[in-house]
Amino acid sequence: MYILKIVVCICILEISTYIGIVLGRQLKNRTKEYVTLQSICIYIESRIKYSGDNLIDIFEDIARQNKDNNFGKLFLDITCQMKKNIYTLNECISRGISNNQYRFSCNFDILLELSNSLGKSDVENQIKAINLAKDRISVKIDESRVFENKNMKLYRNLGVICGMMLVIVLI
Repeated sequence: MYILKIVVCICILEISTYIGIVLGRQLKNRTKEYVTLQSICIYIESRIKYSGDNLIDIFEDIARQNKDNNFGKLFLDITCQMKKNIYTLNECISRGISNNQYRFSCNFDILLELSNSLGKSDVENQIKAINLAKDRISVKIDESRVFENKNMKLYRNLGVICGMMLVIVLI
């Protein structure tokens, strides 16, 4: 009887600790997604500035380069919608983001605002809009890192403490 209680208590403690670790990882993933989004903006800027490529080709390349993560799937979906010539770029991006199959932690308001000026203005204004978006993403990265540093240990420790509390209640 006591062995069963000990095994159950250890399992509860391990599960609650695992839940805390998973919640902490989500904070880290949010920062990584913002960094990836910033590198995508840099890539779009260089392609528009130096090659003068159209957005469909740029987004296809982004999808190919990020095929292992959700950004690749998102930009592939956006590219497919853009090729249909039914929707504007902003509508394509908002449809792609609102699609529930992509799990993102970061907020895409910056990308949606950027899509308002991409393809509608001259190259200089597009570059200015991209630089503004990169600056806003940098701020989001800094905020995300501060939040991550504050709360990652909290989530892990909270998982352990909740597990210990449940174990004490069961004993």
